[in-house]
Amino acid sequence: MNIAGLDKAAVLAALYAVAKPRIEDHPAYTPGPMNAGQAAQALAEKPLQYFDFVGGRFMKIDIHLETVDTFLFNRDNGEGAAEKAIAALRK
Repeated sequence: MNIAGLDKAAVLAALYAVAKPRIEDHPAYTPGPMNAGQAAQALAEKPLQYFDFVGGRFMKIDIHLETVDTFLFNRDNGEGAAEKAIAALRK
């Protein structure tokens, strides 16, 4: 999926918003949305911008390029979940 021209922090926050928790009582689970500042901080801490889990949610996505492979994200979060989240950013 093409994410060219989109703010990476906004992409991460949008994906986080639709990502399912591993287990809601998992110690890493953080309820609620990710704000722009939290997303920017997460990006700064991950130079390669591959996210396995964030806030206890299934991510499995690499956003360092202008295209992303959404297969693993969608496998864990529902068919087309990443595409729907990114499409909402483009509107």
